[in-house]
Amino acid sequence: MISPPGHSSQENRLDGAYVYVGRAVAHTGKIIGIQFGMRENFIETLISVSEDRYCVEYDLLNSSISNGLQPIKMTSPEGLHYSSVRIEMTAKPTCVLWHPRREEDVEDR
Repeated sequence: MISPPGHSSQENRLDGAYVYVGRAVAHTGKIIGIQFGMRENFIETLISVSEDRYCVEYDLLNSSISNGLQPIKMTSPEGLHYSSVRIEMTAKPTCVLWHPRREEDVEDR
């Protein structure tokens, strides 16, 4: 795994270059794609999508060489903790594309 330039952790910075911070076993199938993106709160994020039909978002702020790559932990309304979201039941994804939310997007309302 690599850390994006401008990452806040001094441990991962190397003159604005990407730094390998470790591996993660987040999927059971072949990785289809990974994508860096920017959340609405201007925090950089990384997502991966796999043939296992799951999407995993990684916590770049808490990932480091010593901590490794950390998936974001989420909590369901039932109180269950999980780090991936099933995006499809039958079809296998073929690509990944970051689509940031914009206020003027009709689809996001």
